[in-house]
Amino acid sequence: MSLLLLLSVSIPITFNTKAHVPFPLAKTMEQFTSAQQLQKWFLPFAGLDSSQFTTSQAPQVELKGSNESLILTSAKPGNIDLLFKESGSEQDYKFLISRDQKKNIGSIVTMSISNTLWKRMIDPDPIDEIVINSLKNLDRITNNTELYYGYLIKKLTVTDSTFLYATAVVKRNQKASAVKILFDSLFQFAGQNYINYTGRRILSAKPLNDSEMRIFTGIVINGPATIDQDESGISVKTMHAGKGMLVAEYNGVYKNISSVYKALESYKRDNQLASMELPFEEFLNNGNKFEPDDTVNVKVCYPVF
Repeated sequence: MSLLLLLSVSIPITFNTKAHVPFPLAKTMEQFTSAQQLQKWFLPFAGLDSSQFTTSQAPQVELKGSNESLILTSAKPGNIDLLFKESGSEQDYKFLISRDQKKNIGSIVTMSISNTLWKRMIDPDPIDEIVINSLKNLDRITNNTELYYGYLIKKLTVTDSTFLYATAVVKRNQKASAVKILFDSLFQFAGQNYINYTGRRILSAKPLNDSEMRIFTGIVINGPATIDQDESGISVKTMHAGKGMLVAEYNGVYKNISSVYKALESYKRDNQLASMELPFEEFLNNGNKFEPDDTVNVKVCYPVF
């Protein structure tokens, strides 16, 4: 027993802490080389209000609070060195970033600490504990889309859907009223032609210039339909099953919905996905006209491959 105790307090052992990050090397490196990203996961900064510490990107990446500071001292592909200071004590930490062999896109961040078993398990260094918990926090946040991007993002598989479809070019400030007119015409057309529809409504908009945009509206119908597009201006579109689609739900003021588009664009880029078609909005609340200041419940959908 005395020999085991002696070994536990005298022989150093390497302890590894790992974070599985769902990004390739460059994006994973960014979590360390960007002060904006570091403050999202490195403790204690991740748990503080931004007014309680300062950040700097140049001449060096640094986070600085009242009792602690974090400095990026070296960044090379796959290798990161950080200096962490707290209450007069400081230590250097090295992080190795390698490809996650079990995933198409993903990295493993490994930090090693050499210490005796007694010191690590019974009397751990408080600064070591902060850095270890920070690395665990990096794993938790990067693997949660709501925490990292601000919205819960799901990657779904498209199911077969058939739409009655209408489009128009309008002035940007006339979008709300034009959308209502198009939806009303679709519902009226479906009723006059005995076409059953589900009530699902989708909208897509594409800017053409500083003053105009093309808007696309569609309502989901039950089953195929054949119509004379030349006569009605309304056509039938089909979304085929099996393709991928990113989906995020938005509840808020309609004029601020661009934040969801930005989040989905970032997710698409980070996961090396490509757009298949224009993104669109599916309205979940009642009404066919939404002004910029109206509160809406909308699913923003990105067809991807």
